[in-house]
Amino acid sequence: MLPPFLWGVVNSDEVHLKINLNGDERTMTVEETECEFLNLTPLTKYIATCQICNIYGCSDAKNIELETAALPPQTSPEFDSFSHLKSNSLRLNIKPFSFHSKSKQFLVSSHRDDALESSKVYNESEPLFFDHLEPSTNYTFKVRGVNEGGNGPLTETPPIVMPPAKLCARLVPLNSAIYVAWTPLPEAKEYHISYKPSLKSFVVKNTNVYKIENLKENTDYEIEIFAVSNAGNGDATILHTTTTLSGHKSYKTKEVMAYEKLSAKMENVAIAYYFCYLIARNSFGNSTGAAVVPYNDLSNIEVDDKTKKKKKNTK
Repeated sequence: MLPPFLWGVVNSDEVHLKINLNGDERTMTVEETECEFLNLTPLTKYIATCQICNIYGCSDAKNIELETAALPPQTSPEFDSFSHLKSNSLRLNIKPFSFHSKSKQFLVSSHRDDALESSKVYNESEPLFFDHLEPSTNYTFKVRGVNEGGNGPLTETPPIVMPPAKLCARLVPLNSAIYVAWTPLPEAKEYHISYKPSLKSFVVKNTNVYKIENLKENTDYEIEIFAVSNAGNGDATILHTTTTLSGHKSYKTKEVMAYEKLSAKMENVAIAYYFCYLIARNSFGNSTGAAVVPYNDLSNIEVDDKTKKKKKNTK
């Protein structure tokens, strides 16, 4: 679209303006204020040749430099992949995209259960990063290119499920073993446990209590545990503890012994949703523990509680 031309003093009703742009010639009358040329390339400079003509002929040609404006992006961005950074954040990856403009941005919105949650404009060079998302939750993302010409068509990602949350876990040290107990997650298919300094690791299924054995006494250990679901690995929970000295008395609660007894009976059968109340005490009176949701089957198990001190005969 050419801007309006200001007509000078005219001495004839036959005056008209002749414009040639890129080989396309148009004629404008005095009453007309603009002339449209189609099928030009956006953001491209053109030279228009203009002449004022009447019945006696045309004036000398004058060149006017014009630049076409940007059009909105004509295609939608193409989703490539995504990567989980944490249980509550991810990065979207978009394939190379042509904006046909100087301004190059993406407008991205996140949707949780089909409801708009947030939106943000990113420069082309910025990573499409989203945080503060809910673990184990479905999200979709809508992306469109944006430039000075407007908004382009959008593309929508397939549903993306976030990884499981960071586990709430507790440790109970003995002199040659450590109990690890955690709150189970329904979406978790397994749990990964590792410990330092030995760098050994275990994959645990169908339970939420695990006993790490054959450890050294009075030794510092770092325990790492995280849940794994179909969406990926959750954030790791890292805990530290020190095993007790041999010869110091270690006591176990009824729940711990009931768990051991139940485990021995059931072997590999699932003991799901059991979060034991674990307390270890040594001769110096130190203790560590965690609140629990007891497993129903434990109520019917008789436990020989050897941790109770026998009453002295006072006769």
